[in-house]
Amino acid sequence: MCICSPSVTSCRCTSANSAIDPKRRGLCGSDPNHMSLFAGAVCLRPDQTLPGHVPGLLAGSLSRHPGDQPTLVIESGGAVAHLDLGALGGQGVCRPAGSPALSVLSGEPLCSGTARARSRDADLQALHDDWRNGCTDALRLSRGNFCVAHVDLAERRVRLASDKLALRAMYVARRDGVLYFATSMRVMLALVPALEAEPDYVGQAQIAALGGPLGARTAYAGIRCLEAGIALDIDADGTREWAYHRWDELPERARSEEEITAELHAVFRSAVALRLGDERSVAAHLSGGLDSRCVVATLRELGAQVHTLNFAPAESADLVLGREAARSLGSHHFEAASGSTDFWLRMETGHREWLAAQSPDDAPPRPSRVFTGFAGETVLAPTNLDAAIIAAMRRGDVGAATRGYLKRIGGELSRRLFLRSRRAEMTGAVPATIADELARRRCADPARRMHLFQLFNEPRANLARHHEDLDLRRFEFTTPFCDSSFVAAVLSWRIDGLPRHHLYYRWLQQFPAAVREVPWQAYPWSEPCPLPLPRDLRNQWAEDWIHENELREELSQLVAQTRADLASERFPAGLLDRDNLRLACLLTKLGLHRYAYLLRHAHVFVRHAAANSTPSARPSRIVTCSSTPA
Repeated sequence: MCICSPSVTSCRCTSANSAIDPKRRGLCGSDPNHMSLFAGAVCLRPDQTLPGHVPGLLAGSLSRHPGDQPTLVIESGGAVAHLDLGALGGQGVCRPAGSPALSVLSGEPLCSGTARARSRDADLQALHDDWRNGCTDALRLSRGNFCVAHVDLAERRVRLASDKLALRAMYVARRDGVLYFATSMRVMLALVPALEAEPDYVGQAQIAALGGPLGARTAYAGIRCLEAGIALDIDADGTREWAYHRWDELPERARSEEEITAELHAVFRSAVALRLGDERSVAAHLSGGLDSRCVVATLRELGAQVHTLNFAPAESADLVLGREAARSLGSHHFEAASGSTDFWLRMETGHREWLAAQSPDDAPPRPSRVFTGFAGETVLAPTNLDAAIIAAMRRGDVGAATRGYLKRIGGELSRRLFLRSRRAEMTGAVPATIADELARRRCADPARRMHLFQLFNEPRANLARHHEDLDLRRFEFTTPFCDSSFVAAVLSWRIDGLPRHHLYYRWLQQFPAAVREVPWQAYPWSEPCPLPLPRDLRNQWAEDWIHENELREELSQLVAQTRADLASERFPAGLLDRDNLRLACLLTKLGLHRYAYLLRHAHVFVRHAAANSTPSARPSRIVTCSSTPA
């Protein structure tokens, strides 16, 4: 890895791997100069100089992958490091010659505002020019999922912006006159280790219960995350936060089911076409459900050759129905039916096996970019929203709606997890902060607030682990269901028609018959699939989804992890009940009771505990975040 000295204004490092044949390098998914990651540190006061060790930390912590060489731009007022995977095309950086101002990008903005795509570099140039000229047109037109940083190292001012769903995390902290920002939490903590000593236990409780923190919170009081449709302008005078897009101001439009399904199909086709561009061969996930099937069907309608991947367990409905859907849609299908019970590890292994099985002539030009049906169940058929929750929101009973939501997702935190002195505070924190989030929206229909809450938080939480480990995973998701124009079209329809896949199933009639000819896995609380499912297959909602031997191994690993947590110096003894966790660990080990949920929740707090503090000696603060609604 090449680290520029502070006297050098910029450096672009080139690896010996750049001489590798482009097709073969693409199969490796590891072009060293492309990574969709960035981080920066900017001194905001004119008399301040960046500490000499910070540029090295920026470049050294950005990627853990051997051979990655970040580009590092250094001025006296700060430094910015960036890598871009190349899976999405372009370089992910814009810096006009001789200018101290630059812009760096993670993800894919899609700022053309139409179904005709322009290059990712052109989108970044438009975002950069708007920032320099005081405009916001490109941000407002964006349809993709991205985050961007605009930095003027001479004037010491920064703009940070996240996409309209905040699908890509952008972390920011300000300490001792220096602004730090990064696309990864581990990079933030490497830059400012002291921030780890300021745990936000409410944020950690949200991670344990919901899978991710809400709004601008993170696991640490000193670090915040940008929210959906939000931009920050930061300089020596302070921080101005503003919303360039507000979902809660979109009006509903009355039309028939035939009209809305036709409109949704046209906008979805446009979302897929915009992301496909001129490519004619792509990779895509294809499960036994509907979301990925609709994406693959649209790609095929647009004339693309599609290499589909399925990594569901053997003898599962997900695997078999995915295979049958591939035959019906005419894709080149690959299965990786063995491996870890961990979803992300299994997917990562499956993708690598598929890459290894491809010849350079047969693989898509960009095999590290994978189309996926991610978030379809949140956008078009919110599975965690039902008639009872809608009714509770409309009559103003937010407490009942929140309890219903937490019960549906299994998000309640057990009182036994915490010390007696912290139980009421900690078990009440998540429902209280959900109510706070719901209250921030200004929808004409109160029930719409719950759908927006899920849109802003569930997809981001589900993808957080993937984006945090993007340097190691080496592939990007392309997510047409998260296209902002498609989301806007869905939100313009009455919310009562969305639960139980009611509108979704009517939408399917707009697709070719091949989509509906193969059965699909329906959620237990959705309208059933009208076609009979094959018999004797493992169902992901049934108890036999994980074999007993796999479950025993998973529980054994969890018990070992909990024992390590209990012995760790990081254990938050002023928060968690050590005796209850010991007992839960023992009962789980002996097979007398399964307390997996309790052990997993405890690990969240230990994993995010401060390594350089003693939680038992001082209780952590409960921090309240105030943010502008998105």
